[in-house]
Amino acid sequence: MSLSPLPRSSIGWRLGEKKAQARLDTDFLDWALATISGYVAADELYDGPFCILSAVDNRRSKRLLYEVLDHDPTHDDIRAFLGRLKTALDARDLTLRGVTTDGSSLYPEPLREVFGAVPHQLCEFHVLAEVVKAVVGAVASERKGLGAKHPT
Repeated sequence: MSLSPLPRSSIGWRLGEKKAQARLDTDFLDWALATISGYVAADELYDGPFCILSAVDNRRSKRLLYEVLDHDPTHDDIRAFLGRLKTALDARDLTLRGVTTDGSSLYPEPLREVFGAVPHQLCEFHVLAEVVKAVVGAVASERKGLGAKHPT
């Protein structure tokens, strides 16, 4: 019995829905991996209480996999996510040539465990953003110091 005055939602109650979703996932992966370059960007996006893990073909800008978490990701979450990617690649006899990440400490260890010695590089955008942040911080600090020395 439901306390809601609205009729019960039928989403998730249809027969065969899980099979249909699995077939859709497989068909999508077949399509996404058919022209994979071998270079993948892995990243996480935070949206309120959720975190979306994604793997994108770095050269073709095509999303390969994603996973929505209701918590901040851990090494175990990243390891499981990368394991799904490895399984999908292995099933199609494909090789990962390189991975780009944002420099987060979440990735190096799970990447080594799942993919071994695959080359891992940091995203240029994220590296430049950190450099700019450091420069702006240094300039602000110096201005503050000069302002304190300025005679009144």
